[in-house]
Amino acid sequence: MFRSFTKQGMRAQRCNALAAACQAARFQGSREVGEFFWVEELDAETVEQWRSTWLPLIENVPPNGGWDWGAVYGRLRGSHEEFCIALKSGDGTLCGLCYLTLARKAVRFEAVEGNPDVNHPLKKSVLPIMLDVAFSFAQRLGKKEVRAIDPGPALTDIYLNTFEFELVKEPNGRTWCKKAV
Repeated sequence: MFRSFTKQGMRAQRCNALAAACQAARFQGSREVGEFFWVEELDAETVEQWRSTWLPLIENVPPNGGWDWGAVYGRLRGSHEEFCIALKSGDGTLCGLCYLTLARKAVRFEAVEGNPDVNHPLKKSVLPIMLDVAFSFAQRLGKKEVRAIDPGPALTDIYLNTFEFELVKEPNGRTWCKKAV
């Protein structure tokens, strides 16, 4: 009983930090992007929106998109170390999804995907907005860095050259990118 309460309390604290990070990104990003949007934790209604609008268009496979966001959502509900966030434009279009996990010293960017409709309202803004949320979330939790885990080659190039991340290659061949908060 005590352990369950502690995990619920930790989840609530982290959800509050994530909500504040989402709000900060929306406030700052709407001015920069020139388009109203909101970022929030993924919910069942948004999973259904993903199924009906994205699923018929998806051609990619992980790590280049194509994740089963319904399965991710089903697996992580109630977790205090895993979070899924959704990015929607002002007209309600689902423009991006992101899966974050927490490590001892970092917020881990496990997956990010933009709407496969090339005409969605926040095209080219999904990754910068989601990174803003991840960095703000990391700051609020006292984490030291944000890590992009196993990005595909195209995303690795973007993390390194656009967002000034540093590449890490593990002896087992796994690669990831990191940047200090």
